[in-house]
Amino acid sequence: MNYDRMPRVAFFTYGEWAFGTIHKAVCKEFFKKGVQADLIEWNRSYRMDEFACLIDTYDVFVTCPGNAVPILLNYGVPYEKLVLMCHGRWDIQFGDEYNIDYNRLRAYGGIAQDLVQVSKDWGIEREMKVVRNGVSFDTFYAKPSESLNNIGYSGKIERANPYEGGKEWKRGHLVKTIAESTMTPVILKQEMTHLAMPSYYKSVDCLMLSSTENESCGLPLLEAAAAGRVPISTMVGINLDVPTTTGYILPTDPEEYVRMGIETINKLKANPILHRRKCEEAQEFAKEYYDWEKVIEPWIDLIVG
Repeated sequence: MNYDRMPRVAFFTYGEWAFGTIHKAVCKEFFKKGVQADLIEWNRSYRMDEFACLIDTYDVFVTCPGNAVPILLNYGVPYEKLVLMCHGRWDIQFGDEYNIDYNRLRAYGGIAQDLVQVSKDWGIEREMKVVRNGVSFDTFYAKPSESLNNIGYSGKIERANPYEGGKEWKRGHLVKTIAESTMTPVILKQEMTHLAMPSYYKSVDCLMLSSTENESCGLPLLEAAAAGRVPISTMVGINLDVPTTTGYILPTDPEEYVRMGIETINKLKANPILHRRKCEEAQEFAKEYYDWEKVIEPWIDLIVG
């Protein structure tokens, strides 16, 4: 008897940090829609016969542009089974080193609208379809913060893009400057499993993001909003792809970021009622625009087709 079934999807990636948060949630949402999806760890070696079994089991392999592509091709994954997802400019730029035949891919996507133009600027003719990252709202939900007593910063303090002259784009030092200037403790997330992050957001009262245009999502903004912590960010990443923004938007210019950041933190510290309202608004916004249930369908359309 011939049993019809949905395509089986394998995400060739790793299970920690932001990728762990994103792809484990995507797998969960895929299963809810009747699509089997699993993670295949890319930081280990597989025997050829072992990977041949994986190719026989899975119909689609999803990964990022870059060295993961020749690895999968060498294992025997055909282009027709391969979907490339760009999670930032660096993915597009890194992928340029590997002579990828984008026209043969099963599908090509990215998590932010601005990546479409970046892809074109790097000479990729294949149309990029845009999907958005989400957040497991119920996992991160917490009682909104009542007053601003400390600042949260979740992510790398520094990160340089080697394809743009080593330009530093995380700029966590700006948040440190604001914290010192307002005499407000800043709680920097130490390296920890992503599974511990819901608890981390309970320990902070806001979340600051200081990235430049190289930031294509800003996952902590989504998570902190779901946790009822007011996001304070530049106009990058997810902020560009929603109909309106939540929290506070600061200028990208470093001096102006610090100046307005100090002003914003002092204002919220002096007015707990305003702070609480902004936290509640952010949480309501996250439920409406960030929850995976609201954004998963384009992922399924792109990958499963």
